Amino acid sequence: MREEIITKMIADKLGDLAFDDEAIEIMYEAAKQKIGASDRSETIISGIQKELKLIDERESRLADAMASGSLRIELYDDKIRELNNQRVELENQLSRTKKDNPETALSTLERTKEVFLQAKNAKNDFLNGEDSKRYQMINSLLWNVWFQNKEIQEIQYKKAYSRIANTPKNADFLYCPPCRSRTYDRLLKRELLYQLS
Repeated sequence: MREEIITKMIADKLGDLAFDDEAIEIMYEAAKQKIGASDRSETIISGIQKELKLIDERESRLADAMASGSLRIELYDDKIRELNNQRVELENQLSRTKKDNPETALSTLERTKEVFLQAKNAKNDFLNGEDSKRYQMINSLLWNVWFQNKEIQEIQYKKAYSRIANTPKNADFLYCPPCRSRTYDRLLKRELLYQLS
C-alpha cells in the first residue's frame, strides 16, 4: 500500500478520538469547580508551618533552661521527645495537605485537558504533520495498528486514548447508565425522572 493511503486510514481512525471543543470546556470547568479554591489549603499549610516554628522556639528555650541548670536532664529528655512527636505529626499533616492541595489537582486537571485537546486535534495534526511529527504521534497515541487486506483490522490506543475512543462522543448528559449509586431498574428511574420534568 502507498504511504498516503496508510496515512489517511490512520488519520481517519484518529478522528474517532475527537471530542467537541465545547464538551471539553464544559467538562474542564465542572471538574475545576469540583476541586474548589486553594485558599483553605493555603491557610492550613500556613498554620502548620507556624506551629513547627513554635516547636523550634520551645526546643531552644528548653535547651537554655537545661544549660542554666534550672531544668533536670530527665525532664528535658521527656519534653524534647514530646516535641519531636508533635513535629513528626505536624510534618505528616503538612505533607498530606500539600498532596491534597487543589493546586496539585488543578495541574493534573490541566494535563488531562491537554490529553483531550491532543486527541481532538490528532487527525488534522497527523494529516498535516511532517514524518517526524507523525512518528511522535504514533508513539504517544497508539500501541498497535494491524492491517489485513489493505484495511485496518484492529487499532489499539494507549490507555488514556483508548478510554477516549470508547466514550460515546454524542452522549446525552442526562443519560446515566446504572451503577452502584443509582437504581438498576431503568423503568423505575425513568418514571422518577418523569415526575421531575
